[in-house]
Amino acid sequence: MRIATNSSGALRQVTERGLARRFGQNAPFGSPRLPRTSDVRAAYNTRADPSLADYDRPPFDVSSRGFRNRLEGFTGPGLHNQVHLWVGGDMAPASSPNDPVFFVHHCNVDRLWEGWMSRNGRQYQPDMTAPPTLLGHRIDDPLVSPFAPASKPDTPGGVLDISAFYSYDTLP
Repeated sequence: MRIATNSSGALRQVTERGLARRFGQNAPFGSPRLPRTSDVRAAYNTRADPSLADYDRPPFDVSSRGFRNRLEGFTGPGLHNQVHLWVGGDMAPASSPNDPVFFVHHCNVDRLWEGWMSRNGRQYQPDMTAPPTLLGHRIDDPLVSPFAPASKPDTPGGVLDISAFYSYDTLP
């Protein structure tokens, strides 16, 4: 079984086919390459781009400078988005958790963020002084997660330090 979205964005079950992938397709619906080691190094290079020492900056959207948008792929090479596009198929739309690669990929995204925090501190923006229009993005706003009980949801601030749960063999 697979989960997809209908034309209005609602989730629905799809059973007529298996997992779809379309590796290395060209833009706009794909990416011809995966991120390279040099792309990861550039995302940590605060000498070349001092804004990378900040997790995020106002206006906290896709135009913001900082590590978050470099990691996501809204500025510079797409360390996160580019992988979704390169795998393609079910990995590209909102149904991407249907692909097991999604979970391996997001473990690596978390590792990249941990590498950045080891260099720049456990900082996160926006904080709770940000306007209510950023609800869902601030440090103590609840995260939508199937793994946390609704009575005690995770928050970005609650997952900044993962050392009590796990560690990485190597960080970039």
